[in-house]
Amino acid sequence: MSTGEAPLPISVIVRLTSDDVVRAYRVHAAAQAKSRQNLIAGAVAVLCIAGFLMVTISGEPAAIVFIVAGSILGGIAFQVGLIRWYVPRVARRIYAQQQDLQGDIAISADAEALSSRAATGDSRTPWSHYLRWREDAHTILLYRSELMFQFIPKRILSVAQIDALRMLAEKKTRP
Repeated sequence: MSTGEAPLPISVIVRLTSDDVVRAYRVHAAAQAKSRQNLIAGAVAVLCIAGFLMVTISGEPAAIVFIVAGSILGGIAFQVGLIRWYVPRVARRIYAQQQDLQGDIAISADAEALSSRAATGDSRTPWSHYLRWREDAHTILLYRSELMFQFIPKRILSVAQIDALRMLAEKKTRP
């Protein structure tokens, strides 16, 4: 195989950890927090709160600036708190509840599909069924809908396998 070719098919076995699930949900939550709808909703909420507070407090310009700045910083702190503390708590609970995440999972990928096999069942999803993909330093997420994703921890993959999955996701997922 030349250095420019992707190592296909890819075949690995993983036993997920609660940390893997936390990382996947953090990637997802961070992307959701940056989504256009959430940014618009957050801006509207901040403006409403700031407007309400401006009406109820005297027309002092310094107070208005303080209220607006505090509202913006409060919104940012809320999002950071969600991603840093709430999401990991929920992800660990999901891992504990969902027994099929705790056994061995065989994952394979070729030019046509991503497949997985676990004690509870098999799945073969054509690349064209994925809407998009995301990644961070630890995880690759493949989205089947806005909120439903499959994830692969990078710790189980070689650099060449990560590059191959990235190439497949870029070329084969829906635009």
